[in-house]
Amino acid sequence: MDAFRAAVVAGLGSTTWRIEVVPVAASTNTALLARVRAGECAEPTALIALDQTGGKGRLERRWVTPPGTALALSLTVPLPADPAGWGVVPLAAGVAVVRAVAGFGVAARLKWPNDVIQGERKLSGILVEVHDRTAVVGIGVNVTQGTDTVFPGGVSLAMLGADASRTAVAAAVIAQVDAVMEQLPTPAGRADLLSAYRETCDTLGRTVRVFCSETDWVDGTAVDVTDGGELCVRTSAGLRTYASGDVMHLR
Repeated sequence: MDAFRAAVVAGLGSTTWRIEVVPVAASTNTALLARVRAGECAEPTALIALDQTGGKGRLERRWVTPPGTALALSLTVPLPADPAGWGVVPLAAGVAVVRAVAGFGVAARLKWPNDVIQGERKLSGILVEVHDRTAVVGIGVNVTQGTDTVFPGGVSLAMLGADASRTAVAAAVIAQVDAVMEQLPTPAGRADLLSAYRETCDTLGRTVRVFCSETDWVDGTAVDVTDGGELCVRTSAGLRTYASGDVMHLR
């Protein structure tokens, strides 16, 4: 653990983040959120688990990877003073991960709100949970899995030809999250982030199915995201917006 943490810190260089590494966690988000609720994270904190046994995704899905192959990371992010900017946080996290993996030669895209994909295969999943004025941003990145160990529909950096270690990916992700979150407090910064998001979002312009639950969905064309991060979908009944949900690209 000490060597892993030292490598991440070295990759970051100078940093204000408190970097913590644990051998195993059921969910880094659950563990860090509990600490936020207890008032134990006064400084920016990044929690990394070398093995995560019960990672969480949207619609109560689990993020499962073979031990030692993926990055499991959660970070504390202060929410903007203006609640209108809170919905941008999940999208900004997606932009950060796309920029981080670009540093390893991987051109990834986003599926709304923040699945990081290459083609239609999932490279990274992001889950944001909030307590009071702090967001806990959980990020899982497939790093070294092969075709025999990656989950169905998934892809790893190694499978895409990237020579990347988990420590290097952790440092890159933390640095990029730090950079995008600096833009969140101001309307101009959020506008820039939304512009960057639109440029890299593969969902826009596509025919999609939006799941509000496993049994409730709507089909339509994704046309834009609002200033609050909601997805705008043109359906047979008119234009609808979604603040949350799961998206399937139909074509």
